[in-house]
Amino acid sequence: MKQVKRTFALLDPKNQKKFLLLTLIQMGLGFLDLLAILIVGLFSYAGSAYLGISVLPENLKRYLNLLGFPVNDLGRTLVYLISIAVILMVSKSILALLILKRTFHFLANRSAEISERIGMRFMHSSYSVINGVSSQEATYAVARGLHLGETLGGLTVIISEITMLVLLSGFIIIADPLLAVTLLIYFISLYMLSQKKLGAWMRRNSAVSTDSTVKGDQTFQDGIALYRELFISNKLSIVVARFAKLRWKVADSTANMQLIGYIPKLSFESALIIGTCLVGIQQVFLSSTESAIATLIMFLTAGSRILPSLLRLQSATSAIQSVSGGSEIAFNLIKSINTSEIERGPRSQIRFSELTFEPSVEIEGLNFSYKGRDNFAIRDLSLTIPTASSLAIVGQTGSGKSTLVDLILGILEPTSGSVKISGVDPFSAIQMWAGSIGYVPQVVAFVNGNVRENVAIGIESSDFSDDTIWDCLRMAQLESLFKESPTGLDTLIGERGMRLSGGQRQRLGIARALYSKPSLLILDEATSSLDAETEKAVAETIHNLVHKVTLIVIAHRIATVKELDQVIYLESGQIIAKGSFEEVRSAVPQFERQAKLMGL
Repeated sequence: MKQVKRTFALLDPKNQKKFLLLTLIQMGLGFLDLLAILIVGLFSYAGSAYLGISVLPENLKRYLNLLGFPVNDLGRTLVYLISIAVILMVSKSILALLILKRTFHFLANRSAEISERIGMRFMHSSYSVINGVSSQEATYAVARGLHLGETLGGLTVIISEITMLVLLSGFIIIADPLLAVTLLIYFISLYMLSQKKLGAWMRRNSAVSTDSTVKGDQTFQDGIALYRELFISNKLSIVVARFAKLRWKVADSTANMQLIGYIPKLSFESALIIGTCLVGIQQVFLSSTESAIATLIMFLTAGSRILPSLLRLQSATSAIQSVSGGSEIAFNLIKSINTSEIERGPRSQIRFSELTFEPSVEIEGLNFSYKGRDNFAIRDLSLTIPTASSLAIVGQTGSGKSTLVDLILGILEPTSGSVKISGVDPFSAIQMWAGSIGYVPQVVAFVNGNVRENVAIGIESSDFSDDTIWDCLRMAQLESLFKESPTGLDTLIGERGMRLSGGQRQRLGIARALYSKPSLLILDEATSSLDAETEKAVAETIHNLVHKVTLIVIAHRIATVKELDQVIYLESGQIIAKGSFEEVRSAVPQFERQAKLMGL
């Protein structure tokens, strides 16, 4: 019930009403089954009279006359009755199939819409939410974890089948109370027993299957990412063994769930045969031959409709139970999004020229603390970065350099204080002047595509500008590498850029940041993976941008920042020195030692 409630709540009010309407239509089809059973009942009495086993009751004669059946010609009446019953049953099945088709398509479309909505909210939620789940869990939750069709589609089947069973039970109670009680006790007991035993088994296997699938994907992807280290240490087989162990768990739980799906069919079919024999024995000893035949026909007819309904009911219930474990990942993610500190809307499309953007940065009284930590990563920091100026951020590992950059970019929200870019908060600046801010991270991520797709990332292929891409590659000292390649910009770089060296990957990240022609460029230790010669070339590129754009550079190798306008030295999240390169060098002994080691 919990799974159904929270899944139904994902639909907006309009679509909830549509779903309920489709369900009501499906429920209404139960009346066709009821009419078919009623006519089969008439057929059983008329058949007994036709064979001379019994006499047709007077009240049934009146009903048949009112309905226009030829009572004096029971042979024709039997043909009419059985024909109408068949037509009703077939019509009900066809209409039910059509309604189910409409329902499942409706739910599939809603599932795609909700996945898009949750994906959008997730990608624009706080950094703590993004960083709080693994990429495998997030991908599973957004793409496959909601199971809207299985849950609400199963609910439609359950409601319609229960409606049909209630109507059928009501009719049988009126026609033969003793038979009704026998049927209800017999089949409901069988269903409840199977549901109790099989339901818990299904839920356990569902949870194991989902958990093992996500962990198996994570294990194998980690193995690919760590290939060199694992190869050198001769541990590749260990990773494969871990993955295989998880896949065996998936295989075992999947086989169990498939078996669970077949058990009700086999047990219910056997139950119908056993029930028919028991009712037949009971009728032989307690009733006349005529009554026994009529009761058996009624039992078989009712049972033939009850049995498929119970199977569909069991199947729908099992489907909901089988996805409940996997859905937990999705609903936990939704809960994280709903309880996060901020809700963000979609960002603007990149605009390459924006006259009103002023690439200046104002930081005032900035404090920031990560969740679950008592100490501040950034403490009482104030700073002004004028338009077209350049700033270097230096300091020991863990001093808060990358945290400060994340606050400037709006990835993190300040605990107190403010950051303003062009007079507004960072997130608003990104929305208003998207593309005017460029960023190169410490570790550059890539899509599994070609050079063109990785430089002009996030741009529709129809809007690619090869001339601009080549300009960016030239500034990042990569033009000659791909000019010499026979495939040029179509050169595939491999998943995670594995076909490139560390330095080439870093330079491709710089080219990507330059593609939108930013007015404010932030580089987070962008030369950390470069050899000395390439670092010098990239440093020249950075220096060529000085006073053309506003530059903020986090530097591990301080040689790259010597010519920048302003240098700040961070320690424990605080600025302990600020000024020119030489001024900071004089004020901070640690920085002085680094400079001497670099021969500066």
